[in-house]
Amino acid sequence: VGWLELMPPGNPRDEWMRFGSDLKSVRTVRANLSGLLQLAGAKREPVLLLSFATWVAPGYTRADFEAGRLDYGEKGVPIELWGLPENVVAGVAAHNAVIADLAARGARDGAVRLLDMRPLSELHGRGFRDVCHLTPAGAAAFVDRLMPALLETLP
Repeated sequence: VGWLELMPPGNPRDEWMRFGSDLKSVRTVRANLSGLLQLAGAKREPVLLLSFATWVAPGYTRADFEAGRLDYGEKGVPIELWGLPENVVAGVAAHNAVIADLAARGARDGAVRLLDMRPLSELHGRGFRDVCHLTPAGAAAFVDRLMPALLETLP
């Protein structure tokens, strides 16, 4: 059984979806990454932070997604698993802003680098199964983008 078959239908509840407009996770992302950066700094370990790449097919609706009528390379899960599409997009953008800010602060001493993965969205459905999960072609592009930066970051 694959992970898609384990997903309960209609989750989360429709009446809960509106709560995603209040982005409560941004503070937590900042606190968690700041703690990790402090630990890495104390050990003088280099850090490579990655932003998140997403793809929302034009004209996205859940019905069109489930019917396979949208630009996704393979079957994934509907955006609504995480919330209303506009809230999910806003949440990822807010998390990416935190990551960029922390990377910029850490870059001052050369210990932290940022690798912007958002250009992967240019692959559109060829690279994405859904809003955030990659197809094999997307995974290959991810690795192709990651490896040079990783090799430059490692001592």
